[in-house]
Parts: sequence; C-alpha cells; structure tokens
Amino acid sequence: MLENSSLAKSTTLARLLTGLFYLFSLGLFAFFLLKPIQLTSQDLGRHLINGQQFLQGYWQVLSQNTYSYTQTHYHTVNHHWLSGVIFYLIYHHSNWQILHLSYILLMLLTLALLLKLMQQQGSSYSTIILAIPTVLLLSSRTEIRPEGFGYLFLTTTLLILNRLWHKQTLSKLMIGYLLIQQVFWVNLHISFIFGLILTGLVWLVDQFGRSPVLPTPLRRQVLALTAGLTLVSLLNPNGLTGLLQPLQIMADYGYTIVENQDLNFLLSWQIQVKRIYLYFFMAGLSAALLTVFYKTVNHWQKSLVLIGISMGWLALRNLPIFTILTMPFLSWALTKSYQQLKKKVKVINSSASFWLLISSYYAFAIIMVLTGRFQSHVALTTRYLGLQSAELAGLAFWHHHQLQGPIFNNYDVGSYLIFGLFPSEKVFVDNRPEAYGAKFFQNIYIPMQQNNQVWQQLLDQYQFQTIIWNYHDLTPWSQQFLQKRLADPTWQLSYQDDYLLILTR
Repeated sequence: MLENSSLAKSTTLARLLTGLFYLFSLGLFAFFLLKPIQLTSQDLGRHLINGQQFLQGYWQVLSQNTYSYTQTHYHTVNHHWLSGVIFYLIYHHSNWQILHLSYILLMLLTLALLLKLMQQQGSSYSTIILAIPTVLLLSSRTEIRPEGFGYLFLTTTLLILNRLWHKQTLSKLMIGYLLIQQVFWVNLHISFIFGLILTGLVWLVDQFGRSPVLPTPLRRQVLALTAGLTLVSLLNPNGLTGLLQPLQIMADYGYTIVENQDLNFLLSWQIQVKRIYLYFFMAGLSAALLTVFYKTVNHWQKSLVLIGISMGWLALRNLPIFTILTMPFLSWALTKSYQQLKKKVKVINSSASFWLLISSYYAFAIIMVLTGRFQSHVALTTRYLGLQSAELAGLAFWHHHQLQGPIFNNYDVGSYLIFGLFPSEKVFVDNRPEAYGAKFFQNIYIPMQQNNQVWQQLLDQYQFQTIIWNYHDLTPWSQQFLQKRLADPTWQLSYQDDYLLILTR
C-alpha cells in the first residue's frame, strides 16, 4: 500500500511538473509574439484593406492589383483574402491590441496542439526537452500573417492523420472536419496545399511502400478523401488557378525576397543567423536519428522528416513548417533512444535528478533569451500589444500637410501606404512581387534607382510629387537612390522618423 501511494504521488508530481514546463514553453512563445506590430515593413496594412475592400463589395482585390497606379490591371491571385477579412473584422470592431492578442492566441493554440502531438508520438519527457527549440524555431515568424492559420491547420491535419495510423480508423467526423477545414484553408493561406499533400502521402506510402499498412477499406477511404480535398480546394475565388497557385509561388519575380531565400544565402547576409544554426542542429539531429532507426521508422515518418528538412533549407519562411513536420518524429526518436539505452546501460532512474536537469536547462534557456542570444531587443519594455511606438506618425504628417501624389515609394513601405492612403492615393509598388511581375522589377523599379537617366524618364512620365521611403531597405540600389535624392536640390527632406523618410518635390 505504501509503495502504491508513493508511486501515485510521484506520478501526480510528474504530471504537475510536466504541465508547468508546458506552460512555461507557451509563456516563452507568447513573449516572442509580443513583439509590437511594425506596419512600415510588414504586410498587415494591406491585409486589413483587403478585408475592408472585400466587405464593401470591391471584389477586384481578389484577382487584380488595384492598389497600384503602375500595374493596376495586372492579374494576381489573392490566396489569403479571407485572412484579411478576419483581421479587418477584429481590428474594426476592437483595436490594434485585440488584433495582436487574437493572433497570439491562435499561435499559442498551434503550439499547444503540436506539443500534444509530440507527446503522443514520444513521451512527455522528450516533449519537454524539445519544447524550447520548438518555440525558438516557431518564433522565427512572429508578425501577424495569414500563414498563422496555415500552421494551425497543418498541425491539426497531422494530429488526425497520426490518429488514423495508430487507430486504423477514419471517422465521418474526421473526414467532415478535414473537408470543412480545407475550404477555409484554401482561402486563408497558400499552405492549403499541405492538406492535399499529407493526405495523399498517407495513401502513397501505404499503396506502394506498405509502411505502415492500412486495411483495404481504409486505404480506399483515404484516396477518396484526398480526391474530396482536391475538389473542395476549387472553392476559391480563382478556381483552378487558385488551386494551382502553390506551384508558382516560388517563381522568379525579378526581385530578391529575403523570406524566400535558402539558408545559405541568409547566412552570407548575416540574417537570422542564430535560428539558422539552430535549424542546422535540429535538422542534423533528425537526419542522424532517422539513420539510426531507419529500419524501425515507417515510410510516413521518413517522408515527413525529409519534407520538413528540405523545406526548412529552401526558405526562411519554412522554418515553422520544418518544426511542425519534424518535432513529433524527434520526440519519438529521443524516447526510443532512451528505452534502448536503458536496456544496454544501467541508467540511474532518479526522478529528482531528471527534473533538476530539466529545470537547469530551462533556466539556461531563459538566460540565453534575456541576454539576446536568440533575438535582439528582448527587454520587457520592448514587448507589448499593439503598434510599435509612433508607427502612424508618417501618415499623420501626410494628412496634416495635405501632401499630394503621385508617390514614388520602395517595396517595403507599400503595404503601410495602402493602409493609410488608399483609395485616395495608390502606390508605385508594394511587397507583393507576384502582383507586379519580373519585367516591372528588372526593367523599371531597380534601374530607376540605379540610373539617373532612367529615373528622369520615369519622373517625366509619372510626375512624382512625393517620395516615401523605408530607409531600412538595405538593397544596394535603395541606398544608392536615397543618397542621390537627398543630394538633389529638386527634392526636399520634409519628414523623417525611425522608419521612413518623406521627400517632397
């Protein structure tokens, strides 16, 4: 009786400590997500106007570049329009703080479900160990973006498919959920393609690899579900074009987008270096453990790990996807490694020692975070809900002094101007390269910043009255252009803050 009572107390304590470390991981993630909104370099402003325009019946935003006076009729697929509607409704009926908080809760739900999946695949102990790198990699994308919905749906899809493998069942409730989720997903973010890929992958690894094996009726169900998900993905404003858009999203737009570059490129430019090194470590660990357990791991798990590692390497924006796809396997592999180690080596099974080590590990992580080892500007004063200080000052200056367009602006500040000036003023360019095309960037936008003759020709053509520039744009042509305009007596520096410059003619 005493032994049973002691065991029960030990189990209860372990569960309590596990829960506390999970809560700490969620709190750490929330800390990163509390980075204030910076409209001058993010897409959120345009997403809000997308939602406003759609709700007001201006549906051209679904397929045309209506925000630009240079490429007004350029066809573009707005694959995240519904995210804009949701963001706008929250913002319109509340404020910036509530919008920010809503997104934080969305991302915290994603992390909580991912931790649950990791625990199902491995154990609570391996999940606690992996929770810190999971948070650090997920927080490589903290801005309010439509892809947040994609991370949530990717995680829920994996949870359902994991249940399918282990329970050998696919209920009508799960089928219905996945179909309804897909209808929303295809209109919320381009990552909807994973809903098709992962479900189709279940059928492929069973049909051709028999690893793991599904009963014939269930295999047919999965194939029918994949076909159904493909059909409902056509329920988007651009139909078949919208369904096929993921095949073109990584096309060459004639302009280098940081978040779309592979990690080797980013290292050469010293961008997100710390998280990239963390990716290399976690990807290397995944590959090593996959090799060790190659004969034990089924083709489904192998495929997820290989897809995750590949996507993580290909683009910075894919680091959260790498994390969601590979961490459940790592949790399983660490648990398996420990079990095998116990069989071969006498391991001291001390609960107190384990929790002491974990506590030290988490304390070390706190020190690393607070000293800026993973992210700069981590002081508590730099973490709050809502807009970054004085973000709207440039727009206030524009309206107060009744400045006039046409505006020449750089790529980074486009969405900010759309938010503050549309529809009375349109932009020269914004941060949607797919809405302008490679010829625009290669033949117009970049040359006019490098070549005074091209600049003069386009100045005569468009009669720019104002230049608005996010001077944190470090492209060589941007810095070159700014130096020339600041030395040009035709233009007067009328406004400057921490984010942008306004020059008037």
